[in-house]
Parts: sequence; C-alpha cells; structure tokens
Amino acid sequence: MKNTNVAFVNLPAKWTGRASGGYYENKAEIKKTPQAPYGLPLGLLYVSSFLKKNCENVGKIGLIDYQTEMIGADDYKDVDEFIDKCALKNIDFKPDIVGFSVMFSSTHHFLVRCVERLKVIWPDAVFVIGGIHATNFSEVLLKKEAIDYVIRGEGEQAFKEFLDNFNDPEALLNIKGVYNQTKIEQGGCLIITDYMQDLDEIPYPDWDLVDMESYSSEASNMRRMEFDDQDKSIETHAAILMSSRGCPYRCIFCSSHTVHGRKMRYRSAGNVIAEMKELNRIFGINAYIFEDDMFICHPGKARELLTAIIKLKKTIPGFEIHFPNALAVNVMQDDILDLLVEAGMRITIIAVESGSSYVQTEILHKGVNLDKAKHVVSYLRNKGVVVRTSFILGFPNETRAMMQETIDYCIDLKADWCNINVAQPLVGTDMYQEFDEQGVLPQAELLWDNSLDKAAGFQDKQAMGGRSFDTPEISADDLLKLQYRANLIINFVNNVNLLEEKYDVAEKLFEGIVQAYDFHIVAWASLKKVKEALGKTAEASKIDARIKELAISDPKAKEMLESYHDLMPEYAELVA
Repeated sequence: MKNTNVAFVNLPAKWTGRASGGYYENKAEIKKTPQAPYGLPLGLLYVSSFLKKNCENVGKIGLIDYQTEMIGADDYKDVDEFIDKCALKNIDFKPDIVGFSVMFSSTHHFLVRCVERLKVIWPDAVFVIGGIHATNFSEVLLKKEAIDYVIRGEGEQAFKEFLDNFNDPEALLNIKGVYNQTKIEQGGCLIITDYMQDLDEIPYPDWDLVDMESYSSEASNMRRMEFDDQDKSIETHAAILMSSRGCPYRCIFCSSHTVHGRKMRYRSAGNVIAEMKELNRIFGINAYIFEDDMFICHPGKARELLTAIIKLKKTIPGFEIHFPNALAVNVMQDDILDLLVEAGMRITIIAVESGSSYVQTEILHKGVNLDKAKHVVSYLRNKGVVVRTSFILGFPNETRAMMQETIDYCIDLKADWCNINVAQPLVGTDMYQEFDEQGVLPQAELLWDNSLDKAAGFQDKQAMGGRSFDTPEISADDLLKLQYRANLIINFVNNVNLLEEKYDVAEKLFEGIVQAYDFHIVAWASLKKVKEALGKTAEASKIDARIKELAISDPKAKEMLESYHDLMPEYAELVA
C-alpha cells in the first residue's frame, strides 16, 4: 500500500504583506510597525508527532509555515505570489493530504485564498481543515469548493484514523467528527472527535517540522518584558507548551471548550518536566510559556507541578515561566502564588475582564471576585512580580455606565498594566450567539477583516482592535474611542508606577513604548514626567522638543494630540 504524504499548513494570524495588485503608500512605516509575536503551532505539531508514532502508512510530512514566512511577505508582489512561492519552496513532494489548522477567525480570508491557490498547485490532494474556527464554522467552510473535509474537535486520533482509511471514502465519513459537505447537509447534531483522555500518550510536539530558532525568538517577545531587569549576560530562549486541556469556566467570549471541552485533563508532572528538559537540552530553552486555558484549576495538581518546576529551575540558568492566557483569580491561593513566584514567574497576566459585579455575574458568567483580584494583584506586586491584567469592553447588553465601572475599577486595581480590549464575538462563543440573536452582526464572513486586497492604510477597523458592528448600547466607532481613551487614562495618566514614584520601573516601560510607537506623544509626555522626577532635566528637555516636533511633522501624533490634548494639558496649546 502506498504511503500517504501530508503537507501541513500553518496560517498567519493576519496578512501583513503587500496588498494584492498594489503597494503600501509608506513602506518604511510598515517596516517599523511592530507585529504581534506568534507562538508554536502546537496543534499541528502534536498531530504530526502522533501520526509518526501511531500511523503505519504515513509517508512524508512537511509544513508550509506562512507565519514565519510573513517576515519576508513584503518581498512578494501580492498575497497570491506569497502563497504560491512559499508552498513550492517548502514542500518538495506531492502531498496526498493538505491539512490546515485554523485556530483564529481573523485568518479566515487568508485560509480561503490559500486553499484556492494550493488546490491549483495540487489538484489531486485532499484538503482537510481543523482547529477551533473550523470546528465552529464547518458548514460555511465546506461550501468552499476546494475544501474537502473538516475535522471538528481535537485532531490527533481523528487524523490518524483519516490516514488509516484514506483509500475508503465511505469509511472516512464514519470517523467521529469528520465531515464533508454531503454529510453535513444531512443535518442532525454535529458531533466532535473524542477527547484524548491520557495526554501523556501524545508524543512531544514535532519540533523538527518548524524553525525553532525563529519560534524561540518570537516566544521571547511574547513574554512582554517591558519591565525587564534580568541579567543580560544570560541569553533567553523561549518555547510554548501545554500541561493540560479543557476549562470548566463558561466565559461568554471563549470558544476553546468547543474543541477541548469543559472537563480538565492533565499531563502528569513527570511528563511535563521531561518535555521541559528536552526543550532545554535540544534548543537551550530557559523560558517556558504555558498556553493552557486553565493552568491552575486543581490546587493539588498545581502544587505538584510547580514544586517539580522549582526543582528543575535550579538546573537551568535564566529560568522563567509565563502564562499569556492569564491566570484565573477565583482559584488562587496565597501558597500557590508563592510557588509561582519561586518557580520563576516574574511577569504575569491576571484575567479579570470586567470591573462591574453585574457584568461578571449576569453577562460575562465568569464571576470573578473583584476584591480577591485586588488582593492577588497587590500580593504579587509586593513580591516583585510585574502584574498585567486583562479587561474587555462592549459585551452584549453592557451599558456605557457598566463600561465606566470597569475603567474606574482598573484605576483602583493598581496593576502595572491593564490590557483594555474590545469584545470580539468569535464563532462558537455564547457572545457570538447573543449578538447574532440581537441582529447586530454582519454576515459571518464579513465579520473579520479582509484586507488581502487593500493597501495598509485602508484596512478595516476590526483589524486595529475595533469591530465592524454597532449595538443599541454603543456604536463601533464610539467603542473603539472609549477603549483607546481608557487605555491612555489607566496606563499613562494614572500609571501606578508613576503615581507610586517607582520611576525606574515607569522609565523602562515608557521607553519601551516610544521605541515601538514613536508617534505616541502621550507616552512621550509620561516619559518626560519620569525623567523630570529622576532629575534627568536634559533628557526631559529633549523629549519636550520631540513632542513639539511630532505634533507638527507626524500625522498620527497630530491626530492623537487633537483627540487627547485634555490628558496632556501642558501641550494643549500645540493644537491648531
């Protein structure tokens, strides 16, 4: 029997190269615009390693990693050339299956374009789509002519069975969670694949499939070390891993449960530690970024794993642990916080989401204890941990007054930084269903930015953190303005390190921001205050001159000054 060759495709979170058929108006500006760091495509890498271990008829496996290729995207004339040439450069065999993992709806339009282009290159290949977006958008995806199958749910076992039965089309449709257009049109309840119950049975991710050096560098950027005071003589190499699957919470904005379920499943502490050791041995990894949806749920298991991590930490110089998906407040206990700090957590994110008790219980269904959140933030900051927090504005039925409660709470919380986000209705979430029932959502595929054929300056608003629809409570434009003003008020005007006279910390933060966003005159003004407080009058004078120069020469800075000069009254006179 002929072995089955598989070409996996890792999609970018967002297309940032040239517009199709056009060029950026200001290429230099695009080049210096910071891009969001990206993480290992763990889903694809787990499926690949599972196939290599368990599938007898698997042939060659390759990867078209459009995410890492995005660094050079501007060297191609348009998105189509980028898709075609990257595919031919990375795959030197004829694939029987082309498999995509689609985690984020933001990449939907790139997926559709990519499938269409690759189907021309490999017309005989079977195209299979998996991931969270595919699980929740199956009906629409299967209407695309080039998409043959969707796998709904976790992919390891289902993809293995797909290869085992590849030459039997009827058997393929008997695999739990596997659908084609004919099967899905039959109606009935759409089911997902069975959950992997013993996570230790899954081999480590197939790191050989990717450029680990590139991912280690990008994962290091994910650490958000604006306040970093670590010994620079020790190089940091970071990697992403997971110690569990599942989450029992019912937050209306999250769709992860549609793939991984609400029941927690854990890898053993020994299995996790063994992977961490391998990452260090092979790649020199010393910063470990846990992408669990719920890293701490069972206190006993958390203590066991953290105790083992503390032991490992003693053997690896520059050891760090990070939790970009944020830690949950309600399950936190002081002794676990102590273990986290001892295990190498120097910066963390705490998930609060709303400062309104009503929103927490009646809208968000998260039920965060807001007083406990203040305790957790204070406790960790007193131990020297930099604490970032996450908040969301614009939930269904959330009034402006409720949003203002969140803004006021953020100021009172005294975290080092508050990430203020706009509520985005992802398919598969309760929030999507509620907005849909209200009749405020555009047609599904219009919900996400489609700037593949637009110049950079004309990308849709939702690409910049906003959204494309109004609600009875607030328009899309007003929500974006409220979000941005809240960010400035909380993190700059009322920056806790500035107010607490921790000027060395505030200095590092604001310097990092102006280096990345030179136009940000509110950040420049905050940095000027810090320099003055530190007695660095010459540097403060240079910043003052820089602000005045930007107000004249930089359109973004000028717009910011016009919109927010009330937050920096000392420069109000610069407004024309």
